[in-house]
Formats: sequence, structure tokens, C-alpha cells
Amino acid sequence: MTDYNNSFGFDIGITSIGSAVMSNDKNNLEYLGVRIFDQATEAKEARLHRSARRNVARKKWRKDQLKKAFIEFGVISKEEIL
Repeated sequence: MTDYNNSFGFDIGITSIGSAVMSNDKNNLEYLGVRIFDQATEAKEARLHRSARRNVARKKWRKDQLKKAFIEFGVISKEEIL
């Protein structure tokens, strides 16, 4: 088994991760770094757009179903709809 003489440290935050590597034999800091991420955005706007798209699709589907019912029951002809 290999004996490593390094210590690793991580600081995990909400929008960043800090890391460090320290050499145990020399007590020396070998590496120090940080990675900053973009802050998360709320899903509220995307959810509203998705809901609007679904409502438009449902409205179109209901109109198509009504047209088919009118043609099936002879209320209106296929040519009159176009």
C-alpha cells in the first residue's frame, strides 16, 4: 500500500467550492483554489411558460374535437370548416 503525504481539504458552499492540498512532510501548502458557480434561478418563470404552452395545446385539441363532433353529427360539412 502506498503512503501518501498529502492532505486534501474541501469547503463546499452554496455557490462555490474551495479546495486545498497540503504536503504533510514539509507542512507546506501545495495548492489552493476556488470554483464559483452562477447562482441558481427560480423555476417560476419556466413553469409559467410551460403552463401557458399546455393551455394553448389543450385549447387547440378541444377545438379540433368540437370540429370533428360537428362533422360527425352532420351539423356542418368538412368543406365549410376549411
